[in-house]
Amino acid sequence: MEQDKSRKTFQIDAVDDTGVRRVGTFTVKKLSIRDRAKIATKRSQLGDGMYCVRDDKGDPTGRGIDEDSDMLNSMIAYLEVSLIQKPDWWNLDVLGDLDLARKVYGEAMDFEMTFFRSRNQQVDNGSGSVRTGNSSSANSSPNTGTQPAPVVDPQVSAALD
Repeated sequence: MEQDKSRKTFQIDAVDDTGVRRVGTFTVKKLSIRDRAKIATKRSQLGDGMYCVRDDKGDPTGRGIDEDSDMLNSMIAYLEVSLIQKPDWWNLDVLGDLDLARKVYGEAMDFEMTFFRSRNQQVDNGSGSVRTGNSSSANSSPNTGTQPAPVVDPQVSAALD
């Protein structure tokens, strides 16, 4: 039987911050476009519509919610959407151990990142020919999914402002 490459199953065996041993099997799925929209909505709901405002360099500006809360909201939203199998004890309304949540999140994100390739990496398109990079040259750096690529050219956007 061929392994489903759009899912990953992993085990967690850890003692939580209350001294309880937590052992369980998790399965995470590769995110769809709709899943990414759900994550964005859930993250916004968790932060009451607020987020950590960052400058052009990606550094927090002090406006919006703090960086740690924003990351926690992102992590919760991601896990709620991406986990398709989890043990009975996995309940983020009850668990208080952030290290345990980070372990599960780390496993899930490691899997998700396997689907992102450098634009310079060669890709077999299935026809036997190999192409290099991405057919779009609008961005010179790979989009890792953390921030959407600009839809409007910066010069056009500036002219509209």
